Amino acid sequence: GASFPPFVKKNQVLRFFSSDICRSIYGVYQTTKTVKGIPLYRFTVPREAFASPIDVGDNYCFCTDQVISQNCTLAGVLDISSCKAGRPVYISLPHFLHASETILHDVEGLSPNEEEHETFLDVEPTTGFTLQFAKRLQVNLLVTPSTKIE
Repeated sequence: GASFPPFVKKNQVLRFFSSDICRSIYGVYQTTKTVKGIPLYRFTVPREAFASPIDVGDNYCFCTDQVISQNCTLAGVLDISSCKAGRPVYISLPHFLHASETILHDVEGLSPNEEEHETFLDVEPTTGFTLQFAKRLQVNLLVTPSTKIE
C-alpha cells in the first residue's frame, strides 16, 4: 500500500495486501489532513474488515473454529492460523478495537480508542503516494490447557 494510481478520489476504496494479516485489506476515505502544507486524504480500515462472517460474508475464511468464534458471530478477531503453519494466531486491532462486546467484557484492562488504535493511510490524491501510514495490529495467541502441564 505504498502507492496507488494517481488522482485518488474520496469515494474510492483503496485495496492492498498485508502479509502481516495474510489478506487483502482496504481503506475508505475518512477525512482530509494537511501535513507540511500538503493536503492528504486519510483512508482508514473500516470496522467491516474485522466484522463477523455473519455480518460480512467476505470474512468467512477467518472463522475456522465454531466453538471459539461462537458460531462465527464474534467480530474483531481474524484467525490467521492457516497461514502461520497451524499455530493458533489471531489478529485484531489494538485493545480489540471494533470487537464484539463479549470480547471487550471478558478481557480485563482494555481501553480501545479509534484515534490511537486505528490503521490509516494518508494519501496525496494527485500522485497516489502514501505519505503517512500507521499499521496498528495486535497479535493474539490462543492458549489452551495442556495435558503435559498440571
